[in-house]
Amino acid sequence: MSSGIDFESLLLLNKAKKEIDIQEIMTDMIDTQCIVISVSNHVVTRTTQLLDNCTNESQVICLITNLSKLIQKCLKSDTDLTVDSINQIFPQTFDQKLKQILIKLIIKNSNNWLKNNKPIQSMSSLIDFQCKTEDNKCVIDLQLSDSNSQISVVLTRDQIHEMTEGMATIRQQLFDAIHKSN
Repeated sequence: MSSGIDFESLLLLNKAKKEIDIQEIMTDMIDTQCIVISVSNHVVTRTTQLLDNCTNESQVICLITNLSKLIQKCLKSDTDLTVDSINQIFPQTFDQKLKQILIKLIIKNSNNWLKNNKPIQSMSSLIDFQCKTEDNKCVIDLQLSDSNSQISVVLTRDQIHEMTEGMATIRQQLFDAIHKSN
């Protein structure tokens, strides 16, 4: 695995019948990425269809996750998107034909993806945070990468309770998904 991307999972794209199918998978993933945190069921179903229904759901989710990482790495790159700059991201042993198709599609669609999906390029990352309680409320001070000032979030007891219930639900879903695939 190089740069946090499981390139092996991207080899599933070889099952696509046409290059346009790969482009549709990439576009579906980018289009829904701004509104969902996890891999959308629509994207999983559509990708499975475009890969001729010959893969299981966990493989498709792994493919989409790593394709997303690859595209984000390219779109967030400080250098211009060129064949050479994208080629350097891939391991030397990666399937050459698929690599050429992916590079071509990333370069071809990058401007449109950046224009239509601002969160890809503008999302801040968390540098530091502090949490304290004041007057029966939780105050969380966030330091973000693109801001010199701190952002404070104030949560009431009910909001914290609701948030922890939501996180518990997410934890259970992740647990179930992991054990379902085993």
